[in-house]
Amino acid sequence: MLREMVDERNVKVHLDVYHMNIEEESFYEATKKAAPHLCHYHFSESHRGTPGKGTVDWEGVYTALAEVGYNGTVGLESCIPSISGTEQSCQNNTIKRICL
Repeated sequence: MLREMVDERNVKVHLDVYHMNIEEESFYEATKKAAPHLCHYHFSESHRGTPGKGTVDWEGVYTALAEVGYNGTVGLESCIPSISGTEQSCQNNTIKRICL
């Protein structure tokens, strides 16, 4: 991990689910590994649409964050032109799950 190579206390890790979907084999393992230095978690679905409607392993993300007791910042990126009641509910549930 680059953060370990730099080895400075003020260097933190920002995970981005959209890019993890492309580069990581396991959302759970990547999150657990980064956890000691994690300062921000950027949520987005694999197609940047409604969370839960793509291929992101949200259960792996939630489980890892719960296990490490993460209480830092989370941002949500969702690029959909309009939000129906079902899609809004899905987004709200994603946000609630991480905030509770």
